[in-house]
Amino acid sequence: MRAIIIFLICLKTNAVGAPVPELSTAKQLREHWAFRKISNPQPPDVENEAWLKNPVDRFVLSSLESRSWIPSPRADKRTLIRRAHLDLTGLMPSYSDVEKFLADESPDAWGNLIERLLASPHYGERWGRHWLDVARYADNKGYVGVGVNRRYPYSYTYRDYVVRSLNEDLPFNQFIIEQIAADHLDLINDKRPLAALGFLTLGRRFLNRADDIIDDRIDVVTRGFLGLSVSCARCHDHKYDPIPTADYYSLHGVFASSTEPSELPLIGGNSHTPEHAAFLMEKKRMEEEIAQLIRDTYAKKRAELRQRGGEYMLAVHEFDSGKYSKAETIQMATKHRLNLIALINWKKSMAKWHAESHPVFLVWLGLKGKGSPLVVKVSSQKGQSEVYSKLFIQAEMRWDALRKKNPKAKALPDANWESIRQILFAADTPATVPSTLSEGDGNSLLFGIRNKLKSMRSKIGKLEASHPGAPARAHVLEDKPEPVEPYIYIRGSSGNRGKTVPRQFLEYFSTNRKPFTKGSGRLELARAIANPNNPLTARVIVNRVWAHHFGRGLVLTPSDFGLRTDPPSHPKLLDWLSTKFMKEGWSLKKLHRVIMTSATYQQSSNDRPEYLQVDPENVLLWKMNRQRLTFEALRDGVLQSSGQLDQRIGGRPVQIAKHPTTPRRTIYGFIDRQNLPGVFRTFDFANPDAHCPSRFKNTVPQQALFLMNSPFIHDQARKLILQKGFVDAGNDTAKLQFLHRIIFQRNPSAAEIQEALSFLIPERKGAWADFAQVLLLSNEFRFVD
Repeated sequence: MRAIIIFLICLKTNAVGAPVPELSTAKQLREHWAFRKISNPQPPDVENEAWLKNPVDRFVLSSLESRSWIPSPRADKRTLIRRAHLDLTGLMPSYSDVEKFLADESPDAWGNLIERLLASPHYGERWGRHWLDVARYADNKGYVGVGVNRRYPYSYTYRDYVVRSLNEDLPFNQFIIEQIAADHLDLINDKRPLAALGFLTLGRRFLNRADDIIDDRIDVVTRGFLGLSVSCARCHDHKYDPIPTADYYSLHGVFASSTEPSELPLIGGNSHTPEHAAFLMEKKRMEEEIAQLIRDTYAKKRAELRQRGGEYMLAVHEFDSGKYSKAETIQMATKHRLNLIALINWKKSMAKWHAESHPVFLVWLGLKGKGSPLVVKVSSQKGQSEVYSKLFIQAEMRWDALRKKNPKAKALPDANWESIRQILFAADTPATVPSTLSEGDGNSLLFGIRNKLKSMRSKIGKLEASHPGAPARAHVLEDKPEPVEPYIYIRGSSGNRGKTVPRQFLEYFSTNRKPFTKGSGRLELARAIANPNNPLTARVIVNRVWAHHFGRGLVLTPSDFGLRTDPPSHPKLLDWLSTKFMKEGWSLKKLHRVIMTSATYQQSSNDRPEYLQVDPENVLLWKMNRQRLTFEALRDGVLQSSGQLDQRIGGRPVQIAKHPTTPRRTIYGFIDRQNLPGVFRTFDFANPDAHCPSRFKNTVPQQALFLMNSPFIHDQARKLILQKGFVDAGNDTAKLQFLHRIIFQRNPSAAEIQEALSFLIPERKGAWADFAQVLLLSNEFRFVD
């Protein structure tokens, strides 16, 4: 999918298919709004000063007044509190919250509400999920081959890092640096920021193809933070933006100079709990099983090699005598299940013993001299090899018997038998293969159990990912001992080598550019991205935040600020917000505050036909946009209504797509990159295979069918009417009031009561649960005004 997206971005035609120039001109680059330095425009003068709440409104109202338009009236307080709660926490307010807000007539009521919601731990969950879309977060690797554990056992530590960072209002520039280079920071005793490197490491694995993994990391960094499609320059200079292929491979070298350690670092946790002790015991048991299997297999296979020494001698003889070519010898060895490394060792040793006139092999080699009296000469070479095999077996039996009597024995007492034993057990014996050979190598003695070992190790991975006592670790990168000196892949092919390039930042966006010198260069890269003089970074994140508040950004393409994108609807507002954002310490909470306390944000969402006809997309912000609940907010809202929602913060991912489901918030659901459940796709969940700039907004029949027919919705509707407030209600009107307060945070109108009673009378079995489900299906529940 990401390759398709990049292909579309790199297309050389415009919207109507007409050919366009391949390269942008210097004038286009110089004048492009996103590449200019961020300005600090003065908020404009307007006529309707009474409408203003803060400077944001001046930019919006100025645009409206230029067309003689007026903004929409302020939304009612009930709408505003629901909007704010769902916007900042993804959860509905309670009925009592609404009533308190309605009764608060103080001028600070709205500001105090915003402060309370920004301080809620659920703020980090709501806005953390937005960032996880950008970070293409998932809990597994996607397809990586058969028998390989696909889980990222500690993926949740990155998700929890994001939630915690947002709750603590970590400055966004520091947020950038930690996600690219936390391992380079002086973290002293708090190692939790190491989990930030999950931003880089938790992507798709592309069958472990290194260049594709690096390309994915370049893409998530540059589109995520800079709004630039740098991956388009993998095979050729970018067609439109000032990104030559050399710049791509400069960044490629940064990530090629980084590696993932085999032992992931601990970042704190439950090392003194009973659960942790139980985890260590179980993990030790599983590791000992693996170690024992390896020991037993080595012992068995090496014993087999010793017993079959005569067969290896015969194979060497047939090769040396020219009976078989080299290729035929390999085929013969494979056919007879001879180990190729052992065969090569036997060939080398036989040549050595020939030169030394080794007494054990004089008969075999046809040499004169006093040989071992134990070797009986027979007429055929095949028969002679069988003689040697029997001697090898007898020598090992004698040795085993002696060791049982005397474990400290160093040699067989009979010198002739000891000389045979040395052939089998000496340090340089050919009757074995190195234990260092990888398990996947066909010459390894462990090759036959490789799949079993994969399965056993996979179980350890699953234990680490699921056991409550497993200590938290971070999926990190660390620098290689020697950084890679990158070179250009001509046409994207690693075998087609171009010129060498230094590891450094993008040329067009650098001042006084110098090659990176600190290890891989990741820290220098992060600081270049977070530099306040960078014209892109602040604009990109401000636009993302604005888009989540209003349903569309000031720039419509959140991850593409290049020359092919449309300019902002309010360019001066974007720059003013970006400047304020940086001046106020890159604080996301302060950015929320200035946006949400504006009159622009507090407008009604009602349509106005005369404006709608001219500006159907509400580009000019003459009203607030009505927005549908995201998948997470919808599921959480249903659980909240039924009284089942588990509001604990953080922890390992849980399965939420199966029935019966866990009541944990949806952000804690297990994200399966390879087999994303259908319900996720039905409700436009972000594709975790690649960086997601914004979610699609589809209206399809499957959404309504899920809400009407899914066991999850039916179950929650039944649980809703089992709540104490419903059961204790004195009459049907009181029950209706309870349901409306829980689901809509308001009392039902007289007309709604009348319609509901006509549905419920005569009362039939399950009528109340069906009615509760109807309310959950309603637009009032599923949309935010």
